[in-house]
Order: sequence, then C-alpha cells, then structure tokens
Amino acid sequence: MNLISIKVLHKLEITLLYLFLICLPSFEAPKNIFLGLYAIVASYRMLRYSQAKFAWTSWDWTFSCLLVSILVAGWGTPHHLGGPFLELGDPLACLFFCWLLSKSGYNSQDSIRLVLIALIATTLSLTYSIYDKFSATAILPLELNSVGHVNHSSIYLCIGFGFCLALLAYFINKKSSYWAVLFMAIYLLAGIIISDSRATVGIAMLLVFLSLFFFKEKLPKVMALISLIVIATSLFVFQPSVIKKQIEYQNTNNTLSFRDRVWNLSFEIATINPVLGIGNSQFNKVKPADIQEQLKHRHKTYEENRFLFAHHSHNLFLNVLAERGIFGLLALSLFLLKWLWDSTSKIKQVWSPDSSPTLSSSFIAQMSLLTWVVVVGVGLVNTTLHHEHGMLSLLALGLMINSLTNKT
Repeated sequence: MNLISIKVLHKLEITLLYLFLICLPSFEAPKNIFLGLYAIVASYRMLRYSQAKFAWTSWDWTFSCLLVSILVAGWGTPHHLGGPFLELGDPLACLFFCWLLSKSGYNSQDSIRLVLIALIATTLSLTYSIYDKFSATAILPLELNSVGHVNHSSIYLCIGFGFCLALLAYFINKKSSYWAVLFMAIYLLAGIIISDSRATVGIAMLLVFLSLFFFKEKLPKVMALISLIVIATSLFVFQPSVIKKQIEYQNTNNTLSFRDRVWNLSFEIATINPVLGIGNSQFNKVKPADIQEQLKHRHKTYEENRFLFAHHSHNLFLNVLAERGIFGLLALSLFLLKWLWDSTSKIKQVWSPDSSPTLSSSFIAQMSLLTWVVVVGVGLVNTTLHHEHGMLSLLALGLMINSLTNKT
C-alpha cells in the first residue's frame, strides 16, 4: 500500500512540476497555482516517505544562511524607507522551490524530462512573443508573456540556451534528439539577439565557448568553435539592432546606459542600514530627499546628475547589498561560491579517466555551471535570481544538488 502511495504521489508531484514549468514563461495565474500545489505534494511526500532526505548537509547550511538574510533584511530601517518582513513572497518561493528539488530524489530520467519540458515551453512562449512583436503596428519589445520586461525575458532565454548547450553534449550520439535540441538552441539564440539585450548576447557567446569543453571528441569541439566564430562574425557583419545599440551608446559615452548612476544610488542606499539593508524589494521606495538626507549627515553635497532612481540596482550584488545589507551580500556570496564549487567539482569528477559520465552527473553539472555563468555574468549589469528567470535558474541548481546524492 505504501509503495503504491509513493508511486502515485511521485507521479502527481512530477505532473504538477511539468505543468508549472509549462506555464512559467506564459501564464501568470496558472503557474502560481501549480507551484503551490507542487510544493504541497512534494512537502507531504518528503514528510511522509522520505525522512532520509532530511539528513543535514552543507547545502542546508547554505540555504539557511540565505533564508535568514531574507528574513532579517530591513531590521532597523526607518519605516518610510522599508523595513522587515516586506515582499517576502518571491525570494522565499524561489528558495523553497530550489530546496524541494535538492531533496526530491528524482532520477536521471525525471531530470531530463523536466529540462525538456522547460525548453519546449520556452520555445512555444518565444514563438508567441515573436509573432506578437512583428505583427503589431507599433514597435514592441520582445517579452515572454508571463516573464515580462525585455531584460527579464532575455535572461530567461539565455538560461534556456545554456540548457540546450548542455543537452547537445548529452545527445551527441542520439541524432534525432541532437538535431531537435540544436534547433531549439538556434531559435533561443535568435530570440536573445532580437531582444536587444547586450549582456545576454555577450553571455550567450561565452556559453558557446564554455560548451567546447563539454565534448571529449574532437569533431564536436571543432563544430562548436566554428559555430562561435560564425555567430560572432555574423553579428558584426550584419549588425542587428543589438550591435547598433552598443555602437550608439559607445558614441554617446553611455556604454553602461546610465547604470553607473543607479550603482551610485545603490551605494548610498546601502549606507542607510549597512548591515541588514532597507528590506526586500524596497529599492524603488527610496526618494531623492532620502539620499539628500544621507549625504547631509556626512556633510556632502547632493548632485542630481550622479544618481538615477530605478526599481532595482541593475546589479545582483549591489541590489542585495542595498536591500539585505552586508549580511545578505555575504550569504549570497556563500551561495554562489558553493554553487560554482559543486558544479565544477562534479564536472571534474565525472570526466576523470577512471569515471564514465552519466546523465545525472555530467549533463546536470554542466547545465548548472552554464546557468551559474548566466546568473553571475548577467547579474553584473542586471538583477538576476528572482521571479521567473530565478525559478528557471534554480531548477538547474536544485537538480544539480539532487544529483550529488542521487546516482540513479
């Protein structure tokens, strides 16, 4: 009876996760419903049948540090600027989602299906967005329906592109699957270029370069290198709008697109509550008068042209510094370093001479590493690890952590 119940719960849990990933880039309300149902079923299955999964690990310590930094963010901040226990929904949902995946016990077939479902859903959502963009009478940005802002959508597509590159190495000897994934990779790359996001285009090129090291055979390495050269050459020869955008910003001495002013603001906001920050998602609550007051206390003059007030910092690390303080930045740094260490260590382990790569070891570790590159690379000029693209990136991390203990 217990065995049947476990199988039923597992199938229900996986089905809900499929539905969540299908809706994630496209449908706002359904994705939240399916995420909530998945969390309930997965939590019950773990509590009822998987007590062994609660063995405390270094990752649990890492998650705990990040959790505490989220919960204490804003303590001691003046109420009109922010405060504690504000806007907790998204960071807690992302963290809990990743933790559930890390304890899931999913096997390699579960993992590959989850990634393929996510990619198919992304491809379909991109198709609708391209149609919407080019069929409109007005000029519209390329935005995935439920992901929203063009930069966020581009980050989502870049993460999916990294998934495809890792899958290409896995499917190298399965031709039909290889060509299907290659098509999705090219399609997602086209979406990234159309989105006009300079950061994600650059990071996508870096992902292609890194994927060279995922192949043992010489021919795939050469093909990947040729592809990188062709893509880079095509960008500069045909100069799509993303390249013209970069040239325009360079010619006007505005390469960072005013991000330097937002970063100046981030450092000033961090002085309000250096240790614990002003509170989650409170960056946009700060007004010029608040910065003037901060500078006045330090006997400095407010210069309007040094600051640009925005909804977030356009930098993952500065955003966390402003909203969660030094403690939050240390927790995030620990999280990212742990992520990088485990991904690279696993790749080195499975590619050692006395080890043969398996799906759960090589593919998932490679996917996790490429996702980390997107999170950190794009995170230098935009705010990553939140909302839909945060969920997609944490899917890769959660499956990687799960693969460290689950060898099937």
